[in-house]
Amino acid sequence: MKCEKCFKPVHTCPDCKGQTATSLLGDRLTCSTCRSTGSLCSEHGGHWKR
Repeated sequence: MKCEKCFKPVHTCPDCKGQTATSLLGDRLTCSTCRSTGSLCSEHGGHWKR
């Protein structure tokens, strides 16, 4: 997957581990770091989607 703004590759968010982290109830957690996308751009962070 690539950043929609700069076309650099995005990497897995270290805070939510690519949206694989779950709450105690089994729900997916929301992540403010990557805006719940599970991926980060090295330049734009969680704002890599248009």
